[in-house]
Amino acid sequence: MSRKVYIIGTGHYVPEDILTTEDLTTLKKSDGEYVFRKLTKEETEMKEAGEEIPEMSPKQIREMIEETKKFSSKKVGIIERRITDKDTSASDLAYEACVNAMEAAAWTAKDVDAVLIGTVTPDYPFPNTAAIVAERLGLSNVPAYDFEAGCSGFIYGLLQAMAFIGSEMFDNVLVIGAECLTKITDYEDRNCILFGDGAGAVAVSSNMHPTGLSGEISSWDWGSDGNQGKNLIQYGGGSRIPASQETIDKRMHAINMNGQAIFKKAINTMRDTALAALEKEEEKIEKENADIPLRKRNVGEMIIESRIFDYPRKWGWMPELPELPDVNVDLLIPHQANVAIIDGVAKRLGVKRKNVYINIDKYGNTSSASIPIALDEAFRSDRIQDRNIVVLAAFGAGLTWGAIVLNWSRYEPPKRKLIGTSKNGAKP
Repeated sequence: MSRKVYIIGTGHYVPEDILTTEDLTTLKKSDGEYVFRKLTKEETEMKEAGEEIPEMSPKQIREMIEETKKFSSKKVGIIERRITDKDTSASDLAYEACVNAMEAAAWTAKDVDAVLIGTVTPDYPFPNTAAIVAERLGLSNVPAYDFEAGCSGFIYGLLQAMAFIGSEMFDNVLVIGAECLTKITDYEDRNCILFGDGAGAVAVSSNMHPTGLSGEISSWDWGSDGNQGKNLIQYGGGSRIPASQETIDKRMHAINMNGQAIFKKAINTMRDTALAALEKEEEKIEKENADIPLRKRNVGEMIIESRIFDYPRKWGWMPELPELPDVNVDLLIPHQANVAIIDGVAKRLGVKRKNVYINIDKYGNTSSASIPIALDEAFRSDRIQDRNIVVLAAFGAGLTWGAIVLNWSRYEPPKRKLIGTSKNGAKP
């Protein structure tokens, strides 16, 4: 039987520079047209006919700015995002996040056995970014590598670390999500409003934290569907379409996204993967408590038989959503892609909004970094408590998806048998 695996330290780092939505609303394309200008039917016909479109009046510009700000804050949920300067790379962000995570775990360099980074914006195609981070952290001769699973990268990294540690190959692994998405964003595309930069990291171990909370990686689900990969893609720069003047002119090195297709797929897929992980958690609990007799409970017109009612944690049942697992989610931390997607996933999971961690308003979509950034903020703001169940859920380029159920608890040292004395003072 493989050993248990825990998150025992979290950390994150974001650049200091802030780009607000209002800053973006006045961007212009190379042809001088505003990126967020919505053409009227008449203006569209003029453009298609090759005629010059009249310039916007000051009033129209103000209206465009207000409409874009309203759309971004209400529909997308993004007010601002962090951006790196020209001299800052993914490894710089990852390094700072790792320092914070290692400090939280009380690790020194000698404690780390491996470094894994999920990123779509590495420093270079090679050498890998993880090796650069490992060197800066003072780690000697440890395995370090990058992997790419889009916005699901952090989930994929946690499951790789779990496999390594569970099989006793390693004891302690750093898992990082780090992105500089603003460096591959097309600022002549309306989707530019979505993306930001940042990094998050966690210390994953075979041992619980000696004094603080630890999150056991308890149940999970993950998968992919390459048939829809072109709905979210960076066309240029790989072996399929190598870099050239043409790829630069056609802006093929930037993020290319079919927003409508991704939106529909993301809600259902994130719900399904989270449900799959929760159902596995329920099955696991039932198996662990097989010696507890089944009990019946009336739920509406149904009679439910379960052992979970006797389980000494907070388990609940939601009559209005009877297909959901019999597991109470204390906190849902979804990939921060779009507030409408987040709300849709939470609703389909039956999780109240107060139990959903949302920080997209501050950072935008930071891809593989979004969940570890949110996890660290949630942990440090006491949103995660002893005996809480936290669900992580993501969906990203590939297309990829994944969800993890974390059971948080405190270390309880084994009770020692005390040598006592008899009533007459003699040792037993």
